[in-house]
Amino acid sequence: MRNSFSLISAFFLPLVCILIVLTSGCRTLKPVVKEVEISGKELYDNIVKNSPEFDTYSAGRVSVQVKEGDDIVSFRANVRIRRDSAFLASISAFAGIEIARIVLTRDSVKVLDRVNNNYFKGNYKQASRFYPYILPYEVFEFIFTGSPVAFMDEDWPEFSPDVSYIFKEEKISISAGDIQLENNIYLGGKRKLRFAFDHNYLANRIEISGEGDMYGRIDFRRYGNYDGVFLPEEIELYFISHNVPLVADITIGRIETGKSVSFPFSVPSRFREIK
Repeated sequence: MRNSFSLISAFFLPLVCILIVLTSGCRTLKPVVKEVEISGKELYDNIVKNSPEFDTYSAGRVSVQVKEGDDIVSFRANVRIRRDSAFLASISAFAGIEIARIVLTRDSVKVLDRVNNNYFKGNYKQASRFYPYILPYEVFEFIFTGSPVAFMDEDWPEFSPDVSYIFKEEKISISAGDIQLENNIYLGGKRKLRFAFDHNYLANRIEISGEGDMYGRIDFRRYGNYDGVFLPEEIELYFISHNVPLVADITIGRIETGKSVSFPFSVPSRFREIK
């Protein structure tokens, strides 16, 4: 059996920023009656309207339980983000001592492993050699915000005024070309993503496939109300890579937005670089 840090570094170091949920400002959710038909353009506009806005975000209490095969690891993290710029996660044992730190940008990954006295600096392609569950930056951003806006284009056929979306008993039925999905939007291309929305236009699931042999899904189990802004507070991740399933349960607390945040990454001289 691998030690605790081996399990964390195998998966959660590159993915821990998923724990961040971002936003500021406020919004009012538009209730939907039991059955109503709207166009793709209306659906797009409502999803965008209900997406959180933010500049900076921090979460001071993040609890995570990761299970990979027969191994189970629990730990805590503090997280920070500056929108479209940088993410930081400080990972600690339950005694509060930092055991790892990760900083992500759109094109770089940095990992500091205090248990094994080593560090990594490189791009996402290089990082994937050591962290098989590494996800593209835009997927992280969707997970952090609970919003798929980064993936969406109002000119896509799925959001055409000629396509009807029907809310029926608080579920969405979508018909777009040859695609027939219940309560989902499908976005094609090299990476296949499938989103599920509730009647308040809040995402409650994303399914990811088409990245090598990796398949995964992210479920938003519970949203919290922050001055009218609804943010995920409980998330479940399920991924399979190289035929090994991994499950992570995440609980987020002490969320704040608008604070000044920094992203320090200082490497002690005795640490060796992973290449």
